[in-house]
Amino acid sequence: MMAQTQTTQTYYALRPFAHGGCVIPAGQPVRLHPKQAKYLLGSHLSAEKPPNKAAAKSTTKGDQ
Repeated sequence: MMAQTQTTQTYYALRPFAHGGCVIPAGQPVRLHPKQAKYLLGSHLSAEKPPNKAAAKSTTKGDQ
């Protein structure tokens, strides 16, 4: 008997959401089956890795 392989893909959380008994923070990778992910894509998940944000520059006059 052959073992069934599960096809999972890596998605990234756009906002915190509950999955598998824990809360997944924003930006964290999550492995889900595409049928599970289709209900969360766009609202809670992204298929692409989110870009790293650059540090914000201060615009106050005292820092110049």
